[in-house]
Amino acid sequence: MISANQVVHLEGVTRTFHVVERTTGFVATVKNFVHRRYKSIAAIQDINLTANTGEILGILGANGSGKTTTLKCVSGLLTPSKGEIDVLGFIPHERSVNFLRQIAFVMGQRSQLHQDVCVLDSFELRRVVYGLELAAYASSRDELVDLLDLASFADTPVRQLSLGQRMRCELAAALLHRPRLVLLDEPTIGLDFEAQNAIRAFVRNYVNEHEATVLLTSHYLQDIEALADRVAVLAAGRLVFNGSLQDLRSLKSDRQVLSLYGDDIDLTAAPWASLIACDLPGEINIEVPKREAPAILAQLSALPGVRGLTLADPPLEAALRDLYARTEEIKHDPSS
Repeated sequence: MISANQVVHLEGVTRTFHVVERTTGFVATVKNFVHRRYKSIAAIQDINLTANTGEILGILGANGSGKTTTLKCVSGLLTPSKGEIDVLGFIPHERSVNFLRQIAFVMGQRSQLHQDVCVLDSFELRRVVYGLELAAYASSRDELVDLLDLASFADTPVRQLSLGQRMRCELAAALLHRPRLVLLDEPTIGLDFEAQNAIRAFVRNYVNEHEATVLLTSHYLQDIEALADRVAVLAAGRLVFNGSLQDLRSLKSDRQVLSLYGDDIDLTAAPWASLIACDLPGEINIEVPKREAPAILAQLSALPGVRGLTLADPPLEAALRDLYARTEEIKHDPSS
């Protein structure tokens, strides 16, 4: 049963691709050219996932884990091989006009803007495509130009924009028709720190203002930590985690990270310490068992050169590493 608050509902969704089996050797290559053999590869398998009104769902996974395939199934660009998808009360792959008017899909490495005209003219083309009334379009355009600070380069041809400027324009173009569902696939990829922060702030503001639902994939955990209300983690095409960021972090709840600050700290006196990184000059991070943390803290505080210590839960990366490490196990044992 789909609740009234649900915008996206995936149940048992699998997407399989048929690819040519590659062979080596001259004879095998000739045979394959005459009579090709195919094999099936499941990009995603038995995915059960929901997203609600006003929610930002972060989708994490290593390369090839099925993140983009999932978004393409939700958008209707791909038809699932098995399972059911309901988005805003529509079957996405039917691509009905009323469905398309309520969604937006932004892919960080692909442009939807016309490269040879200025930004505002590209927006005007989008207005025509979506059949927006002039007054509604002008209101939405001016709001987006202001929120994303586009005014200084709005008359510039798209191909002359920097990557950060182009991505801000891509977001504006995608949201001119004020969609209820926004799919963001790596929207901050390759951007500098300031551009990433600007896009994160805008996405959160858009959700708050318009009660939109966002599905966000990103390799930058800062995007997920700054925006996501809930996280889904994919590994080998399967959903291996679905819950809050706090629940994800708690997967490493038996460990803590101890940071030491000082000069010429010699850890040879503490051979049990598992070194994580020396992130900054004068800083060393080690991972320790939580139950032993107080005793270890006392021992390390007595080391020569230590000026200070802090103790914290492991970063999100630590929990993700554990989940990704299960990929081979998941492939061979679907019940894991």
